[in-house]
Amino acid sequence: MLASVQSGWRRRIADRSTRALTLALALVAVYAVLRTIDAPEAVLLGWTIAAAALTVLSLVGGLSILAAIGPFTEALTDEGLITAVPFLLAALGVGTVVALVRMAIEGRFPRPSVPVRLAVVLFTGTLLGVLVTALSFGPGRGLEALQLWVPGIGGGLVVLLAAWLLGREGEYRPLLIVAGSITLAALLSVADYLQGGGLRDGALGWLLRPDPLQARMTGIIPAANPAATIFLVGLATAVAAIVFGRNHWFRLLATSAGAVLLLAVVLTYSRSGLMAFVAMIAAFAWYRHSWRGLAVVGGAVLVIALATLVIPGLSALRNVPPWADQARVDAWSASIQMLVAQPLVGHGFRTFEWLHLEYGSTLDAPHNDWLRFFAEGGLIVGLAAIGFVVSTLMAMLRASGWMGALGLSVLATLVLMGSFNNPMMYVQVNVPTFLVLGIGLGAVAASLVVGLAADAKTWEPQ
Repeated sequence: MLASVQSGWRRRIADRSTRALTLALALVAVYAVLRTIDAPEAVLLGWTIAAAALTVLSLVGGLSILAAIGPFTEALTDEGLITAVPFLLAALGVGTVVALVRMAIEGRFPRPSVPVRLAVVLFTGTLLGVLVTALSFGPGRGLEALQLWVPGIGGGLVVLLAAWLLGREGEYRPLLIVAGSITLAALLSVADYLQGGGLRDGALGWLLRPDPLQARMTGIIPAANPAATIFLVGLATAVAAIVFGRNHWFRLLATSAGAVLLLAVVLTYSRSGLMAFVAMIAAFAWYRHSWRGLAVVGGAVLVIALATLVIPGLSALRNVPPWADQARVDAWSASIQMLVAQPLVGHGFRTFEWLHLEYGSTLDAPHNDWLRFFAEGGLIVGLAAIGFVVSTLMAMLRASGWMGALGLSVLATLVLMGSFNNPMMYVQVNVPTFLVLGIGLGAVAASLVVGLAADAKTWEPQ
């Protein structure tokens, strides 16, 4: 009887999800048209309201929209206008609460795993950090802190929690959407870079951003290292399909996408990006238990990547000031000094930007997201962030399927890129990264059997 009831509600959920996914993709197509023809703000506002309504009613619909437009759409335009994404993140938060209430009524409220609990602590702690900023520096600064928190770590963790619920239900189609979106982003970025910025003057200009350094490829986002982070998330998804996929054509498609994504990572000239790529190869070797084969493939690809970086990229690297690395070290030192000065609750969210000179840093960002949590949020927030990483690592290591390998490689990317840069400041990074991690945590916790269970070794999308 119980099995019959469970089968019934799972079937109803699947039907609703498919309808919501179809509607979400239709809205994405409309959004692309509206942005391409430069539709008036009033029209875009109407689209945002419709997309937000779907997001509240359906997590799979909302996450699919964010997966499709997230890598391309910043939180604020160059003119300072709020885009659709922060509103969609707020709607996703409401939708997550609605979904949890519905599940509680139906008697299937999920038991949160340790990483999810720590994510809630981190969410709450950083939000309280916004309040600390407002109390210490005034409501104006508090509002500025909130404007960074929503598309930053706050919005990222909302995506993670919503994706965790989907992962528990066996819904991973948003992964395919985000992989396709990032691949398109990489293709456009590479084409624009090789043409010297030629695509930005055409109808697709809204998909690309100005490159302040010119020598390093940024494409969809005006910073090379966050761009590398986005491309690495897509590359990890492609590698998962290549290594674990059973369908020949699917693996061939993933290989083509992976080649474009790897080239995009290389053209960002991100040293931490190459480190993350090596960690990615190691993660998949661990899960596949084929060190010899993956070591050969990974080594060959790494040699090609390094050669591509060194030969045509020497002029690009010369554009990096010789004092840049020392400035990064000074920013790390300033973060530690800020923690020592306010160890319990920190100085408040976003306060490094305003206090960096006082603590001896010429950079207004700490260039290390993990130190930022300690400096701005204190020990509780910082330890919650480290605990989230460690517990997520342990969760992914307990799984041997493609979802575990993908989750571990994306986690390694986030840790490494966040140790030398501040990728979690960008909503374009947070949406795909935390979407993958959230679905992975949900799938691993639920021990699903449709290609995602701990003993599953293959990936065959349905």
